[in-house]
Amino acid sequence: MTRRTVAGLAFRCWPAPGRPPLLLLHGFTGSADAWEEVAEALGGRFDVVAPDLPGHGSPVVSPGWSEAVDQL
Repeated sequence: MTRRTVAGLAFRCWPAPGRPPLLLLHGFTGSADAWEEVAEALGGRFDVVAPDLPGHGSPVVSPGWSEAVDQL
């Protein structure tokens, strides 16, 4: 597992180069940390990325939902 920040969003990554990408989005009160057990259980079958959505570990830099989706 690695931590990265891209365009102001914090991410947790479980890299598996050459494997299909899998984006995991947490719920309203969660964070990327909520996916740790799931990502590790996948055992490298996917190149997993889990962002901390704005306001849940990443700073809020956009005024609304549409802008947050564009940022993601």
